[in-house]
Amino acid sequence: MRWFERHLPVVKAGSSVVEDTRSTADEDQLINSLGMKLVKVPAGKFTMGSPDDEPGRDDDEEQYPVEITRAFYLGRNEVTLGQFRAFVRNAGYVTEPERDGVGGTRYTEQAGETWKLKGREPQYTWKHTGLPQSDDHPVANVTWNDAVAFCGWLSRKEGRVYRLPTEAEWEYSCRAHTTTRYYSGDDEGSLARVANLADEAGKLRFPHWRATVSHDDGQPSTAPVGSFGPNAFGMHDMHGNLWEWCADWYGADYYRGNPRRDPQGPAVGTQRVARGGCWNEAARTARAAGPQQGSALLPQHRRGIPRAAGVVCCAGLQGIGCHPPCSWCCCCWSYMGCHVNMGSALTVRSASILSPYPSHSFSGGSQPAPSRVIGKDRSTC
Repeated sequence: MRWFERHLPVVKAGSSVVEDTRSTADEDQLINSLGMKLVKVPAGKFTMGSPDDEPGRDDDEEQYPVEITRAFYLGRNEVTLGQFRAFVRNAGYVTEPERDGVGGTRYTEQAGETWKLKGREPQYTWKHTGLPQSDDHPVANVTWNDAVAFCGWLSRKEGRVYRLPTEAEWEYSCRAHTTTRYYSGDDEGSLARVANLADEAGKLRFPHWRATVSHDDGQPSTAPVGSFGPNAFGMHDMHGNLWEWCADWYGADYYRGNPRRDPQGPAVGTQRVARGGCWNEAARTARAAGPQQGSALLPQHRRGIPRAAGVVCCAGLQGIGCHPPCSWCCCCWSYMGCHVNMGSALTVRSASILSPYPSHSFSGGSQPAPSRVIGKDRSTC
């Protein structure tokens, strides 16, 4: 089942779900108890990266053939503020920006209703970024580790394995069988109906900025999830709104000589991958092939939790068949600890970046904030 409405009515956290959709792997959509809608992404092959002549291309986008061998479920939308709040309340969770006392980045209102980026301060967290947000907006100011914690909690709650998508799964899902710069086409003008980026609407709130997209989408900062048109797989906001955490460590040369069937990224690293671009950045950053590196420990109002998707849980008992062994295998899903049946887990989209840092690198790194999710029924193990 493919959904193509431009404006999707969002089911808020805490709303009752009429039906339990955790039945068969043949369903095109799953809905969990938080109201997350997960869309089935078919197995397939695609060319990852960008051609040498693509405008805006970076050096780490060399093209390689990649195969995703198993279908998986990916969230139609980024994880919302309301859904993340349900996790915090139920689990008694405290995010890293709150625990370390430093807080997250934020915007503050200035004279004339303009807004200015500030550094990290304790009062700015996922609850308050300094920008207007409702429960239907994507959650921001969450770290990679916060995202992983969300996935673990959701796995236990739902009886499925939820995780962040790998970088390859994310790009495959974004492209949805297209080969252009964006799933809407090569022209940046095509983004008007599908992406929340730095445009004329943003200039009203941020007059010192230069609009990089010549249209007004009516959204000067983050937009409620599902406000823009979906791709052919039914996913919204794959371009823009908030950067989305992926599972992988960043490795500029990883795909040279490494397996290209269900790739999972480098075994070690210092930065995690984020994809998709952001509401306050240029269209080039939102290209389907455009990776961003980010510290797993650095919360920003430009990054959030990606989508949630459902797939199969890893096989066997804790640690069995895992290389290296994983601590929460099957039951809780300690993120990226298990390398068994990755393609069958539910994937969550996590968005957490809000601030306009021009650099493509953010140092750091242990674990991310929830984005979109992947999962699978334990009954199939």
